[in-house]
Amino acid sequence: MLYRPVLLIAGLGLMLLLSLIPVDPGYAQDDPWTCDEGPNDILNAAYAARDAGDLDTALALAEEAQIVCADNLSRTLEAINLLGEINKLQQPTPVPLDPPDYSDIRFGEGTPAMRLLDVYVPDDAGEPVPTIVLLHGLPGSKATLAGWALELAEHGFGAVTITWRPPAYAGIERSIGDPLCAVAWIHAHGESYGLDPERIAVWGLSASGWAAATIATLDDPALFLDDCDYTMPDGEWVDAAVVQAALLPDFEGAVDSYVNNEIISLANWFPGIAREDVPEAIAPLTLPPSEWDEAAWGPETLRIAHTYGPYWADPADPPVLFLHGTADTTVSIEAAQYYADYYASVGIEVVPVWVEGMGHEGGGGDSVLQSTAMTIYLFLVQHLAG
Repeated sequence: MLYRPVLLIAGLGLMLLLSLIPVDPGYAQDDPWTCDEGPNDILNAAYAARDAGDLDTALALAEEAQIVCADNLSRTLEAINLLGEINKLQQPTPVPLDPPDYSDIRFGEGTPAMRLLDVYVPDDAGEPVPTIVLLHGLPGSKATLAGWALELAEHGFGAVTITWRPPAYAGIERSIGDPLCAVAWIHAHGESYGLDPERIAVWGLSASGWAAATIATLDDPALFLDDCDYTMPDGEWVDAAVVQAALLPDFEGAVDSYVNNEIISLANWFPGIAREDVPEAIAPLTLPPSEWDEAAWGPETLRIAHTYGPYWADPADPPVLFLHGTADTTVSIEAAQYYADYYASVGIEVVPVWVEGMGHEGGGGDSVLQSTAMTIYLFLVQHLAG
């Protein structure tokens, strides 16, 4: 999922609060706080409070240190890092999750932490089970969705979590290719791990929703599997897709606002396309698909189009559930609504789930979350039960 910066505001109220906090003599002071090494150094006091286990005082001191040290960048950054450390210390210790049934399986060459997958299967499964490929948001890894994977296994599904390469690291084609390669791995080896390669769904969350929406409609997986050791079988290789709170490119009708302000970032996601060439490359895709003239496209436009789910969409594609909260301020709901409408218009079975009041990371109350989870579960059962 995407980080949202937290603005720390302190002033006279915080200073008054600090004056009321009883502090241990080990980090007490008589004179005003300073940002210099010495008895009144506020960061040293914050460290002392942390080491003494007085995390509330340490937190207040670290917050105040951002004001006292405003003219010293290195110590301001030190205060911010200390705040993050204290916040982690204040979090309750999580209940350990059961480990995956099979872990750290490499499905492609790469850095030690990437292109790895974990497999979760139901206890005492007598035959290969339908499988959900879970794709984390950013930041994240295959461990991010371990709780979801265990929940799915408890309800009779197999689950595969992967660590895929982010677009800013390797380009969006690799971010689509890694989940595709994991699906190809399931087709090649899934049965040996209790997974049914004939019943696969892909579930993309936030930044990985782009990949899930594209994989659902893609006709030529070889475009994205050039560095994968596995090939995709003929026919449909996934049976359903869930696209949740997804970061999706919505090119149509966005010449001014989208191209000029937002899509310019795609220069970082398509290595080799110069930043100044991005608007021209995307401009043809801002027309409705019915008006596309592929014969006039340059190679950059075609390359971007290949990552765009609507480019491939046709009635033979598997069903797609789109889930998005109306109160999501991190990723706008409009792109998901456009995809859902367009996919449905070409004959794809679409289940749109727009959750009133839900933000990017959930919310809306337990009843909303339970209802949403049940909707997804019934969708997966319906399309993977055969």
